[in-house]
Amino acid sequence: MVRTVLKRITLSCYPALSVNAAGMRAKQSSRFSAVAVSSSANYQHRGTHTTQRPTPYQHCINTVRQNDYENFLCTLLVKDADTRRAIFSIRTFNVETAQVRDMVTDRERGEMRMVFWRDTINRTFDGRPPAHPVASLLHQVLKDHNLSKELFLQIIDDRYKWLSDRPFRSVAELEDSAENTASAVNRLTLQALGVSDTHAMEAASEVGKCQGLVTLLRSTPHHTKRKCVYLPVDLCRKFGVAHSNITGRMNNQELIDMIKYLTEIANSRLIKARTLVKKLPSNVTAAFLPMVPAQRFVNRLKSKNYYIFHTDLQKRDNLLPLSLWWSSWTKRL
Repeated sequence: MVRTVLKRITLSCYPALSVNAAGMRAKQSSRFSAVAVSSSANYQHRGTHTTQRPTPYQHCINTVRQNDYENFLCTLLVKDADTRRAIFSIRTFNVETAQVRDMVTDRERGEMRMVFWRDTINRTFDGRPPAHPVASLLHQVLKDHNLSKELFLQIIDDRYKWLSDRPFRSVAELEDSAENTASAVNRLTLQALGVSDTHAMEAASEVGKCQGLVTLLRSTPHHTKRKCVYLPVDLCRKFGVAHSNITGRMNNQELIDMIKYLTEIANSRLIKARTLVKKLPSNVTAAFLPMVPAQRFVNRLKSKNYYIFHTDLQKRDNLLPLSLWWSSWTKRL
């Protein structure tokens, strides 16, 4: 009952979601599920053996919806349809490149995927996009939006660098990686909105570093299933946290203290970003909506006494859609 009410409220707050859903139903006789693969996607009707490939825009919407739901909601709240389409192309590119490390079984294949994406960006910016839905949509977007090719390549280069399973050596190295990826995505989002303000770009950097920290924290339980640990080595030494403490999901004070330390750094980035955003015109709020889910995760982690493996932290935040809509409507982050 509660979920049904929340769903109805969410649809009323997100008209773009309702329009998109209606459009999908009009084009297809039954609902379909999307299965994203490394270079293309096939969509199959339930109960039939026929396949129908979606438009590039539909592919991007579904890819972000399935793999980056929080930013999917943030993007839906962008009022201008053309800008929303541009941001979905950016977000899908980010999802596709971010997934490479988890999808490949060895570094060589990962390197090949990154070479593919570098070639795709170069060809798309040269006006010769390959037959890939992300490239096709980005090619259309570049006709109306001045996006930085260098930022796309920066994201690829950092993802290439971190194809291995080695952990970050320090918090500084972790934040450098976040600056090259999450912050770059935020800057591209600002460019899609036509914003080039210095304070806005600085705020995008702060939010990106926070996102990098939050992403690492919330994905740690997933990583431990593969016996991988990416938490900064210097902090593990400082707090006396052994590799087995993390992979064994132990609820000891040393691990809790380290997670609290990282959470406080993430929160400090949000505080600084919020100060910068207050200096900006209200029309740039859409670019900084990702601050909302980051802050909510920080608050939830704090409420669980910084036990990163608490099962509640792995559940979807059902109140996030309303919280995002409220922030978008009030222009308060």
